[in-house]
Amino acid sequence: MRYRIIRIILLLLLAMIVKDVALTCPVCFGAAESPRTTESLNMAVIVLLGVTGGVLTLFATFFAYLRKRAKMTLNGSFEYPNQN
Repeated sequence: MRYRIIRIILLLLLAMIVKDVALTCPVCFGAAESPRTTESLNMAVIVLLGVTGGVLTLFATFFAYLRKRAKMTLNGSFEYPNQN
C-alpha cells in the first residue's frame, strides 16, 4: 500500500515537471499556417472517410448477400453442390 502511494506521488510530480512536453502540438491549437500541413490534414480526413465508407459498404454487401441466401433457402430454390 505504501509503495503504491509513493508511486502515485512520483507520477504526479513527474507529470507536473514535464507538463510543457505533454502539451498538444501547434496544429491542434490552430497554428496550421503552412499550406502543406493543411493539405496533409485534408488528405488524412479524405483517407479516413474512404476507409470508413469502404468498410460500411462491405458490411452492407455482406448483409445483402445473407438476405439473398436466406430467401433462396426459404423458397426451396437452393441446391447443394454435388459432392464427389
